[in-house]
Amino acid sequence: MKKIVGFSILCFFFILPATVFAQEKVYEVDASVLLVREEPASNSDVIGKLQAGDKIKVFQEKHGWYQTYVNGQSGWVASQYLFASDSETAVETTSSKEITVQAEGTRIRSGPDTSNSIINFATNGDKFSVVETQSDWIKVQLNDGSTGWVARWLTSDSANDSQSSSSNETTQSESAEVEQVARTENNGDGDLSGYNIVLDPGHGGHDPGAIGLYGNQEKDLAMIAANQIASDLESAGANAILTRSNDTFISLEERVNISHSYHTDAFISLHYNANPLRLVNGISTYYTNDSDQSFAYQMQQSLAEHVDLTDRGVMHESLHVLRNNDNPALLLELGFITNPHDIEVIQTESYQSNIGQAVTNALSNYFH
Repeated sequence: MKKIVGFSILCFFFILPATVFAQEKVYEVDASVLLVREEPASNSDVIGKLQAGDKIKVFQEKHGWYQTYVNGQSGWVASQYLFASDSETAVETTSSKEITVQAEGTRIRSGPDTSNSIINFATNGDKFSVVETQSDWIKVQLNDGSTGWVARWLTSDSANDSQSSSSNETTQSESAEVEQVARTENNGDGDLSGYNIVLDPGHGGHDPGAIGLYGNQEKDLAMIAANQIASDLESAGANAILTRSNDTFISLEERVNISHSYHTDAFISLHYNANPLRLVNGISTYYTNDSDQSFAYQMQQSLAEHVDLTDRGVMHESLHVLRNNDNPALLLELGFITNPHDIEVIQTESYQSNIGQAVTNALSNYFH
């Protein structure tokens, strides 16, 4: 009996320091989108979202989950998507201050500059809580729990801006920042302005995906392709959103959640194939939902026209990121990294450029 009591006391003193340690640390988010859940479980209700770079203070750890606060509510985040921050101050996710948007079609961006990608739009009269301010930009809390940046000169806070520009400069900035998204009436052929395209580079982190002939990992090649395609899409005016921007593991469920977190016009998952038989080669496009069949054929046709690899055609298969996606969704297999010819071609700069053009052209044809 004494042994049991002693063991209980020992456990108490062992657990306590870990809890205190968590309370004293600030952590930074290392994922493009991190869901905050009501309970420490992956199937618990989502109550908010955090973005890469957000800093939070955690209060306790339980089964690989950290407790924090978002919008004044207690919630839990998966600890593997956080790393200890050098900062001693967490960024507040709520604010008593509120601003009102004063222009139609105001762009909400991923960062405090017009060069950052557009993640959403706001209309005249929309109100947002202020997270932080930075010069001429305001970071606001969006309705879905995520954050974005709005130009201060387009909000009710502009009257308090001591760093206001000349009227001519403001007019130019406003013209660059405000637009009505008339996607088909005002856009020329090939223009993807206003469209949100989610690119999903497969695998990542502890999941390398397929391994090629020369040790190439599918996760790395998928990331290279995603960056090239994103660059081409943005050149065409689209807003490219990546489910991961570095070597991070993202679950299939999380990838779909990211697609649903935006007004997504198309979701494209990027992969490379493998086969024990080295002779098997080529590119293919997969779809799951019947409504995406035409989209799949347009994509495959564009890939076949731009890429000098065997055309394996369009294939129907029930894949998680497609089956559970409410948006138009395709999965591309961009060649076999176990085939000597394919892997040589895949690693060339011209191939990556051609892939970017092929996907961009397919999307332009699909939307127009």
